[in-house]
Amino acid sequence: MIIRSVPSLAGYRFLVMLLASFHCAWAGEGVEKMEFRGFKECYRLSNDAAEVIVAPESGGRVVAYCLGGKNALYTDPKLDGKSLATTKEWFDPDGGRFDIGPETGAIPQRPNLWIGAWQAEVTGRSELTLTSIEEKSVGLVLTRVFRLDKKSSYLQVEQTMRNVSDKDVRYCFWSRTLVPAGGVAFLPLNPKSKFAKGWVTYPLEGRNVTDPQDPRVTVERGSFVLRPSGQSTKYGLDSLDGWLGYFRDGVVFAKRFTCFPGGKYVDGAGFSVEFYGNDALCELEPLSPEAVIKPGSSYRFDEHWWLLPWPEGKLDAFDVSGAARIILERTKAPLEAHHEQDQP
Repeated sequence: MIIRSVPSLAGYRFLVMLLASFHCAWAGEGVEKMEFRGFKECYRLSNDAAEVIVAPESGGRVVAYCLGGKNALYTDPKLDGKSLATTKEWFDPDGGRFDIGPETGAIPQRPNLWIGAWQAEVTGRSELTLTSIEEKSVGLVLTRVFRLDKKSSYLQVEQTMRNVSDKDVRYCFWSRTLVPAGGVAFLPLNPKSKFAKGWVTYPLEGRNVTDPQDPRVTVERGSFVLRPSGQSTKYGLDSLDGWLGYFRDGVVFAKRFTCFPGGKYVDGAGFSVEFYGNDALCELEPLSPEAVIKPGSSYRFDEHWWLLPWPEGKLDAFDVSGAARIILERTKAPLEAHHEQDQP
């Protein structure tokens, strides 16, 4: 016969308190709750190199992504504290926004996902999980998990959409990160592109693409290079290398993501990446293929972000090959450790 000792009530209470203290210490390491830019409950993920501040109450977006205390994202003070709870009008937030598409598919408005309040939970030492409420207009609940590396600026953003309706839905992920103008956006062109020059302009009014004639764009060593300025213009590409960069003030903001050569890219003319630029800002927009999601099923698409110092690079002598080399060399190891995503 095996006899198990049963702790006393006092001993049990002590054990619960001890476990709770361990949990609190673990949950607070690398993550803290704070007020920021008029938002009452932001979360800050940080290490000695970088910090990420997320605003669950306004679309679950990133409102600061900093290296050395300098925010790489475009922000507008007029939007401080603004959310669906403070205004019933649809508005475009700033910072690191995330959305679903396709933009050209007459997708219903989704204010709860775009500017509404998300539930936040600290789920790791440098990990924050956000969950939206059900957006009935599209039949989805979205989840985002932000994971900041222990030592570097590497941020993994795990995105999942779950179909909570009673019918199949068709959507893609559409990232919409805003950065300040005055820099250079770049990515490799698809050598087998369906577009004559590998890229097209994408009118804001109407849905047709046009033959590219834009002095802000150059093609350098097989790469699309955009210097955003002037009138608002949108650009579309079918690049399949799975990365893009934005160089400004001695820092390369790198994004990596999985591309699927056989995937059904449905936005615009089948774009895997889009840019939007003007005098104030540039929008970096990776897209996933469209997924057909059955009731109760989910679809996942991740992004990987870095802020990489490149002090030797000057804007007037921008070297796309050097910047690409920085991205590919310094982001290789984290991606090798990340599991592959399935074809949608």
